[in-house]
Amino acid sequence: MSAQSPNDRVELPPRVVIVGGGPGGIMCAIALGIQLNFDNYTIYEKADDFGGSWRDNTYPGCACDTPAHWYSFSTELHPAWSTTMAPQPELLAYWKSIADKHGLTAHTTFHTRVLSASWIPSRSCWEIELQDVRTGVTSTTNATAIISAAGLLDEPSFPSIPGLDKFKGIQFHSARWDHSVDFSNKRVAVIGNSASAAQFVPRLVKDTTTHVVQFCRTPNWFVYGPSPDYSPLLRWILAHIPLALRLFRTWVFIDLVAYIHRTAPPKYHKQLVPSYPFSCRRPIFDPGYLTCLHLPNVELNWDGISEIVEEGIRTRQGEVLKFDIMVAATGFITGRYTFAINGDHGQSLEDHSAKQPETGGVPVPSAYLGINVPGFPNLFFIGGPNTVTSNGSAVFTHEVEVDYIMQLLRPLLRQPARSCDRARAIEARQDAYEKWNAQLRAAMTSNSYTTCPSSWFRVNGRNFTLFPWSVVSFWWLMRRVQWQDYIVA
Repeated sequence: MSAQSPNDRVELPPRVVIVGGGPGGIMCAIALGIQLNFDNYTIYEKADDFGGSWRDNTYPGCACDTPAHWYSFSTELHPAWSTTMAPQPELLAYWKSIADKHGLTAHTTFHTRVLSASWIPSRSCWEIELQDVRTGVTSTTNATAIISAAGLLDEPSFPSIPGLDKFKGIQFHSARWDHSVDFSNKRVAVIGNSASAAQFVPRLVKDTTTHVVQFCRTPNWFVYGPSPDYSPLLRWILAHIPLALRLFRTWVFIDLVAYIHRTAPPKYHKQLVPSYPFSCRRPIFDPGYLTCLHLPNVELNWDGISEIVEEGIRTRQGEVLKFDIMVAATGFITGRYTFAINGDHGQSLEDHSAKQPETGGVPVPSAYLGINVPGFPNLFFIGGPNTVTSNGSAVFTHEVEVDYIMQLLRPLLRQPARSCDRARAIEARQDAYEKWNAQLRAAMTSNSYTTCPSSWFRVNGRNFTLFPWSVVSFWWLMRRVQWQDYIVA
């Protein structure tokens, strides 16, 4: 069923659509009001409230892996964090309070999914197809610009294991935790050893009647607690004494291995120490995971899973292990766009992504500075391709991106709508886009990311997620729009 508002058939004043009501979408909406004094925008959010990942992920022990004061919006500092790595309920309350403070509910349509967006060249606007997730009813609307803040960690990824639908017990993904389930006196299979599993496994095994078997594949580096400041003397030694810095770097690596050895049971030492460099994957701040492995009601299984059977799991060794509950801690679907996008000349963004160098014809997200793609005017991304800093705060990088996008939006949103001074379309130049992505590919080949095992941040061998330089470099690149890299019409 489809409906269309009569107002969508006439030329409208400048309007912005924000996809997603998580932290990125909240920051965009606030910036439109404060930086541009613009209020003709709508946030479309598929769920019933703000919060994004912090609304959806409610598993036991869920918490931030970045110090909370660094994970806060710079204009909305929060003095009341209860701990360094704030728990999920506090983070959700924080972002909802910011949305309430700035009156964003009045600008938000909840329970609404963006299905597709098509650029209309004759009108210099986007036609957007929406769906009410409760009724299935679809409608269309128009916007001058779209900001996609849907995020990377949106749709849970279930493991592609034969027989997954055969299991007769209870099963769910950690990102959609079933709080009605009683784990007492149950055997629980945890598939995956992600950061989320490291947070909820210690909570599950506090109940000594719950027996957890965790099926692991790739080990992780663990970091323990807040680190002390380096003294001025140590910094001087590292800067002036030959080989001191290289020796210190080696000591850091040795200390990371030593932490695993002194904290985890000896029987797991060989499997738990990664064979890849520390910096190529985001480390896990240990929430007591390694210590809990000493408990008699938790064990790790590195044999691999052959198939799921009615009563549990058959390992690659042929052993059938029986379980009552199965929890998938296998991350999220990445490497794809959350809605269909058709740009100038009707080309889909997926087809455009598949035509880029070194993708082998597989769609791999790419954009100029992670913000915009040639041929897709007035479409901007928060948390876009290659904008994740492996050693920084997502909130900080989102803020930098939001400020950059506000610079791009300013000429598009000038009033009145028919003013000859108002730009109708802004898109990155093809040569700027190609140069930027060539720089990314070159940087990736010269750092530790290329030695990482298979991971969520790569598609067909290409890293489409991580920013290969420092957080400061990210800010410097994005501090000011280089207008020569854009076509403004």
